[in-house]
Amino acid sequence: MESGNSEGFISGFPPPPYYWVDCMHSACLEQQQQQQQQQGGGSGAAQQQQQQQQQQQQQFCRPPPPMPEDHWSAFGVVYSLGPPEVSLEADSCLYTPGAPPKAELQRLFAAHVAACMRFLNELAAGAADCSNSLRKVARLHRNLLHLLLLLRHQQAQQQVLQRLQQQLKKRKQAADSLKRALALSLKDMQHALALAAPPRTPNQQQQQQQQQQQQQQQQEQQEQQQQQEQQEQQTGSPTGGPQGPPSAPQETPNAL
Repeated sequence: MESGNSEGFISGFPPPPYYWVDCMHSACLEQQQQQQQQQGGGSGAAQQQQQQQQQQQQQFCRPPPPMPEDHWSAFGVVYSLGPPEVSLEADSCLYTPGAPPKAELQRLFAAHVAACMRFLNELAAGAADCSNSLRKVARLHRNLLHLLLLLRHQQAQQQVLQRLQQQLKKRKQAADSLKRALALSLKDMQHALALAAPPRTPNQQQQQQQQQQQQQQQQEQQEQQQQQEQQEQQTGSPTGGPQGPPSAPQETPNAL
């Protein structure tokens, strides 16, 4: 940075990146252009020249750096963008990979508690074999943490399934309540129509009852026919057409 005096000084902060300076420069140019357009000063030729100059300057602007894909560094430390790889060595693995993680976690947790108690007893007694007990406790602890990481994925799946089941249950309940409300509204409408209809004579009531009985009989006949067809399809027997009356026996002519 430079001051108003001839003498310069050095700042303790690093300079801004080049893409920040370029962006700020283009933003300042755009702001100046907007102000000039608002004021309405200057001829059209001058404005065109300024626009051309700005375009030429922006052609040489450097683009921002590309986004990191695998790794990125900050203050000399390299970080990875991928998921952390958690693995155990073959010698330090105390659980069977094919077994269910929950059962193995319970088994190793009991062994971890026993190892901790043994280590505390040896530490209180001042035994010389405390370091081996501590290594065993640390080994069991690493295995337990690894099993917890494996169970986290299963727990997430179970939680998602549980939420989906709850949503499905709520939707079914809402659909059932809507069906009940529609049935009640239909009954109310039919009752209101029956009350609003003019009084019927006994003959009309009898005719209506007869029509209802006929409709019920037709429905029963249709159901019976459907059942017969289904039975015939299941048994596989061919259905023959209506047979006519039996033909009379032919008389043989008497021998002469």
